[in-house]
Amino acid sequence: MDMVVVQESEAGGHRGTFSGSLEETMIGTMALVPQVVDHIRIPVIASGGIMDGRGVLAAFALGADAAQMGTAFVTSEESGAHFKHKEAILNSSEKAPVVTSAFSGKPARGINIAFIRNMKHYHDSFLPYPLQHTLTKKITLFST
Repeated sequence: MDMVVVQESEAGGHRGTFSGSLEETMIGTMALVPQVVDHIRIPVIASGGIMDGRGVLAAFALGADAAQMGTAFVTSEESGAHFKHKEAILNSSEKAPVVTSAFSGKPARGINIAFIRNMKHYHDSFLPYPLQHTLTKKITLFST
């Protein structure tokens, strides 16, 4: 390996790991990065919850060699994301994200839209990935 991306619980989208329970994998970037840096000798890229220069600077202060950002660019003009997706991000706060398997059958972090709230009652009935994703991909975007 030439480098490692350290993605943690604050990352948007699917979890970086699918092994172990969700509760066991909910460590934050600022706690995880220095632990990894202390144990490996290849470059570490911090990922998850980094939305601006302050987050990048914090990652560097904790020993990361680089920072990876995703959600920070979803709302850009160049992004191919649907305007409803961009709108949901721009109108949300740090309290909005939740972890759900409603979209795909695997835990993912997203904004607590109506679809997630409505599907919460059916959690035990979700199909495994990718079947759940196949069933929901056309309806989730418009369920804000």
